[in-house]
Amino acid sequence: MVIKSKNKSFSKRCLRAVSLLLLAAMLCQDLAYANSEIKLALPSLAVPLRLDLPESVARIEESFRPQTSDTVIYLIQDAHTNPSAQVNIAKTLEILLENEKVRTVYLEGGFGDVSLNDFRSKAVLEKRKQVG
Repeated sequence: MVIKSKNKSFSKRCLRAVSLLLLAAMLCQDLAYANSEIKLALPSLAVPLRLDLPESVARIEESFRPQTSDTVIYLIQDAHTNPSAQVNIAKTLEILLENEKVRTVYLEGGFGDVSLNDFRSKAVLEKRKQVG
């Protein structure tokens, strides 16, 4: 009987410890989401990326250039099917190509017949007219 009660109290202590750790982790997560400007107090392993882009063309939200390599990857995000966004991507690429050593550019896109004609028969005529 004594052994069982010791195991029970040990189990309760373990459950409490795990519960407290989980509570602390959830609290830290909520604080991090509440203030996205909080940065970890770890030594930086990156050299800031220095690229001058006009605000009317693009803005840099995050940058990272590893100290151990000369390879840099630029991720350019845009609003799909937005003509002005496509023009701004072109301007951004021009600036990159003029100022940086860019060897390869990969773009998201499609080719061939990408029309939606096959889906027209599935949509209600009134809804299609609403969309234009």
